[in-house]
Amino acid sequence: MWDRAAEEYEVVLKDPPRKWFLGNPAFWALDQYRLAKVSERANRPEKAKEWYARFLTDWKEADPGIPEVDEARKRLAALGGSPPPAS
Repeated sequence: MWDRAAEEYEVVLKDPPRKWFLGNPAFWALDQYRLAKVSERANRPEKAKEWYARFLTDWKEADPGIPEVDEARKRLAALGGSPPPAS
């Protein structure tokens, strides 16, 4: 069911009107992080890397010590992905 969950999550995140309907940009970014985790569980490492990278790009100026940002960096590296360039 992880594969189905990843597909459904991706539909929501790729639809710009839904993005604005959902409101708070922090929730939107956290949903990218959650989709990356679901993609990993669904054995979709390329998708997981893509969503971790998007999350880290959107949160490139995040305060230090945010657990999701630290975890996304670790997971992206473990999957063999490269972190987004620093601004």
